Amino acid sequence: MRIQIIAKRYAMGMVRAIESDEEYNRINQELKKFVELIERDGDFKKFISSPFYSYQQKRKVLHQILEKIPFSEKSKRFFLLLIEKNRLLLLPEIIELIKTYWYERKNIHTFEVISAYPLTEEQKERLRRKLKEKVKAEVEVKYKIDNSLIGGLIIKKGDILYDGSIKGNLLKLKEKILGEE
Repeated sequence: MRIQIIAKRYAMGMVRAIESDEEYNRINQELKKFVELIERDGDFKKFISSPFYSYQQKRKVLHQILEKIPFSEKSKRFFLLLIEKNRLLLLPEIIELIKTYWYERKNIHTFEVISAYPLTEEQKERLRRKLKEKVKAEVEVKYKIDNSLIGGLIIKKGDILYDGSIKGNLLKLKEKILGEE
């Protein structure tokens, strides 16, 4: 939970600094490209997460990398801030939150739908339309599969969780039964 709060702070700061859709798209691609670099180079990942190297050493290496890759100034400053605060490895979480907050700013609501089985395209479209009607705005829906659900759906929007799964209903029933004894 603490990681989520920290990532949220950096994501919100970046979203406030972004001025247009074009800039958002460019920065989003740059951040993803940098995450790929971190993931691809195990030595670099160990280096930035190691407590044995000082901030100055990490900053120097990061500057050398940023000189070779044509990132925007905002992205470069963001990477330098993250390395200074020892938060660079939170970048994947920050990227997801930047997308969520950018969409909120554009009045596009993001939902995560978790189901026991893959939904058909017709079911996805019907669900998307219902969610759009509910929030009276555009929506983006991400789908995930969780075999432990048995059946039904879980719908998440930010910190709000709508649990319509069989597993969730069984857990509620169990709590009710145990609470009454």
